[in-house]
Amino acid sequence: MLVALVTLGAGSSDERVRPARWAKAICTALSDWAGAIATAQRGVDPEEPDLRERRRVLVEYLDSVAGATRTLLGEFKQAGIPDVDDGKPIARAFRQGVREARDAFAAAADDVAALQVADTETFEQGQNDVYEQIQEARGDAAAPFTEVAEKYDTAKLDAAFEKESACSGSG
Repeated sequence: MLVALVTLGAGSSDERVRPARWAKAICTALSDWAGAIATAQRGVDPEEPDLRERRRVLVEYLDSVAGATRTLLGEFKQAGIPDVDDGKPIARAFRQGVREARDAFAAAADDVAALQVADTETFEQGQNDVYEQIQEARGDAAAPFTEVAEKYDTAKLDAAFEKESACSGSG
């Protein structure tokens, strides 16, 4: 269940919280993040013929996604630490995955902004390269979540995620 959460109000960052409270905070944050990304994606046309406009819209979209991901990181910090064995490294790994995603989106925005618009074929190759980088980065960002599932006993958290209604659309 923990790995599936990525393949998308609590306490302070050092506060130990019940697994159910932590799961609710994480899933609510992920749901808000997914909504922000969906909103940002409206109006993005990867085949817009005006390359300057396409570049502008893609940069705006990626900047919005990076901003939403910064917000997600803050919400993960505010979720606290799940009161389970190895709760601190689990919470740290979740935040690390979000940091990786944030950095990937910010870098992608910079890369798109640097694309030259003089030649359609060159622009589109650069755009495709950025999309591939984002896909690669998604895998890198998911690695800490996979590590959690492999390295720690997450049964209590898995149960909390499964019981939490806020998590039903997250995985």
